[in-house]
Amino acid sequence: VLERAAPYIHGKAKRKVLHVGCGAGYLTSALYKMVGRESLIYATDPSKDMVRLAKRNIRRDPAVPRALINTHPNSRIVIK
Repeated sequence: VLERAAPYIHGKAKRKVLHVGCGAGYLTSALYKMVGRESLIYATDPSKDMVRLAKRNIRRDPAVPRALINTHPNSRIVIK
């Protein structure tokens, strides 16, 4: 999945990325590493339990600054 997305988002400044079906959040962290700090990532999943798990896993990733992770009441994660 990341290999197919890379040409469109890697190294591009100020991108907005929507990650639908983020599951456990592992690809969401990888997307953050690809697009960098100037971009914005929205991640969501139909399961609130998966959003909670994703948030926990993303916070454990040392490459994603914890202060950048926000969770909204409508079951989405925003990394900016």
